[in-house]
Amino acid sequence: MGFRDASRGLQAGGGVAADQCFDSVLLDCANEDVRLQRSGAKVLTVDDGAGGAATLSVPGAGNFSEQFGSGATTTGAAATGATAIGNIAQAGLAGTAIGYNARATQTGTVAIGYGAECTDGGGATAVGYAADADDYATAIGYAASCTHRDSTIIGSIASDGGFEATCIGRAATATAALQLVAGSVAHPITTAYVGEGVVSATPQALSLNATGGSGTNIAAGAFQIAGGRSTGNATAGILELQTGTPGVSGTTAQTLATRLTLTDTAATLTVPLSAPSVSKISNGTAITATDTAEAGERVLYNPTGGTFQISAPASPVIGTRFAVKNRSASVVAVTISGNGNDIEDPTASFAVAASFTLAGDGIAAEWEFDGTDWLAI
Repeated sequence: MGFRDASRGLQAGGGVAADQCFDSVLLDCANEDVRLQRSGAKVLTVDDGAGGAATLSVPGAGNFSEQFGSGATTTGAAATGATAIGNIAQAGLAGTAIGYNARATQTGTVAIGYGAECTDGGGATAVGYAADADDYATAIGYAASCTHRDSTIIGSIASDGGFEATCIGRAATATAALQLVAGSVAHPITTAYVGEGVVSATPQALSLNATGGSGTNIAAGAFQIAGGRSTGNATAGILELQTGTPGVSGTTAQTLATRLTLTDTAATLTVPLSAPSVSKISNGTAITATDTAEAGERVLYNPTGGTFQISAPASPVIGTRFAVKNRSASVVAVTISGNGNDIEDPTASFAVAASFTLAGDGIAAEWEFDGTDWLAI
């Protein structure tokens, strides 16, 4: 095969008229283009852009389609706007497939990555090695899988488990429809921060809300918080609310302490004790009447003789605490009264009575009200 000069360029073959190409190559010197043709149809065009940016075009089936790579195809004459890039990549109507054997054969789908596929329904997106997405689903990550329509999966080998769900994190997997799952057994999330990151010099308030009503007299959705669900007769998962415990001035983060505990049998409110205060009882011989502790007070006493009584706080609520401590070496008896409620004696196998006698040098004890009795803690 040879080339000869034509009025608009060089043409392969011999015995052909100007501007005709009966073989497969047309070198358009006047426009500085290269076209490969098969049976009169353009197979590849390299266009210098008429002085602008050069372009490379390999049309596939369907208008405005492109296919690049060995065996890459845009499937069917209806594959308008399809793009397939990569060895044996396939793309359908308005689909985009990039990568070896990537398949975006359904309408408007995107498959990017080795073996990524969107072959079961339109509007899906799969990004990552062997990622797979169904109708209007999104799967991002190595082998991420959405086998149910409308799911959103982000994470390596994460899966919707065959349900419409949202899963985030490596191996995160849904077990029922409409779940949001973050983390997995092998790759758990143990602490979560929402808002401005872990710390901020100007932290903002955060509100979590159930969906509100729209329209006239429409009740809003309930907001439910639950501990983990145990199996069989195991103790139910506990629900705890915590706040920080103030310390000394500085930049050290406060330690969290549990303030409210909910179990399957009880609710416990923990009231932090105030900093130890100087007791109103400074000398046992000077006290002859009952002295009543305040809620959260640690009563410090320094007896030198005689007897007196310390009563629990009046009108307690669940979680109210008080404490007593003998700060001397004197073995002086002190009557501890529940002030109308029974109270446990920590020195007598936690027997419950209206009052009891506490004796001992340096002895200390603390109680918390459970709604009925004062329990030693």
